[in-house]
Amino acid sequence: AKVTDGQLTFGFKNEGTPDNANGKGDWASMGNTRIFYLGAEENDVVNAAFDRALACQAKRADAIAKYNVENLDNFKHTPNFSQNERAGIAEAAALIETATTVAAKEEIQSQFSSLCESINATKKAYVVCQEGQQKVFDKWYNNTVFQDFPSLDNDIYTIQDALIYGTYSADEALAAKENLYAKWPDYLKVTNAEDMGFQEEEPFSYTLTSSSSRPYLIAGEFYEPLDSTVCVLKFEYKSDANLTGSRFYFGTPALNTTQVLESDGLSKADDWKTVYFYIAPAISQWSFGDLEDIIRFDLGSEVTDGTTISIRHLQFISQEQMEAESGEMTYPTAIGAVEEQIAPVVKGIFNLSGQRVSRTEKGIYIIDGRKVLVK
Repeated sequence: AKVTDGQLTFGFKNEGTPDNANGKGDWASMGNTRIFYLGAEENDVVNAAFDRALACQAKRADAIAKYNVENLDNFKHTPNFSQNERAGIAEAAALIETATTVAAKEEIQSQFSSLCESINATKKAYVVCQEGQQKVFDKWYNNTVFQDFPSLDNDIYTIQDALIYGTYSADEALAAKENLYAKWPDYLKVTNAEDMGFQEEEPFSYTLTSSSSRPYLIAGEFYEPLDSTVCVLKFEYKSDANLTGSRFYFGTPALNTTQVLESDGLSKADDWKTVYFYIAPAISQWSFGDLEDIIRFDLGSEVTDGTTISIRHLQFISQEQMEAESGEMTYPTAIGAVEEQIAPVVKGIFNLSGQRVSRTEKGIYIIDGRKVLVK
């Protein structure tokens, strides 16, 4: 509610519902509503109004005391909150019977309002943290060559226990997610590794002995949607020959030859070399960055058979992170459409993630290089 120039505007909004078009939650409709002005003086009517309000808060406190989260099943719809907030609600409820003045009752009502706002913020933070730890678990635990399960399990279970027992504040929950992301980075998964002949020797580290003049990889599956601050594709590579004419196609989510950034290529490198490639045009012009989007990286246009190429740890980062790492930006040499024939056609059936499939069901597929809708 708010008062502007003597006019009261009020409504009921469920902050716990998903954001609507204006990004501010759902407003509820009201019927048979009356507002009573109680005045500025303490009297029996005002006292009775506060008594009714605090009686409702007492019921709310009792419901909160009985609210119990035993696991993370359906956590998005029934999230937990902190034990400190739970204790704060109980303390405020205990003060209700001791309040004898309007001022004291008003103070308790204010405490309840602040605590409920805090609980709502913590619930949202807990959901963000829970979803983040699940993304980390899915990416690393399902990696076919990953071995360090005890370390991952410890990190995941530590967060899960904190969410279930309510030991995090809202800020601590968000920090825990960011710390987990830092320890288990959001490396892109190469989805066509087997089809192209890449060998994954370590998690998210791939080596190819080329038998094609145009070897390429298709990668995706990142933790969070990208925004304008994430404008760099970082990766490391080794190659026993120069790779000229590299290209990056951006699928939103299907690959499109009009959405390409070109590069001079990669020079020969006997040891791991880090590249920071500028991808801001893909985000600003083609709206790249949704979770289902993919990237195709053509390593070179005329690669000699037998060339050994290793590439690892592809990830999208911010320019701020690049500068913190003392990195140097590599900029595209061309942006936009390329000739259709430069993207070599690969025979077979692939889904939109670039994975080869043996048969089709209903959906969109890439069949012999052409996008086909199967009904």
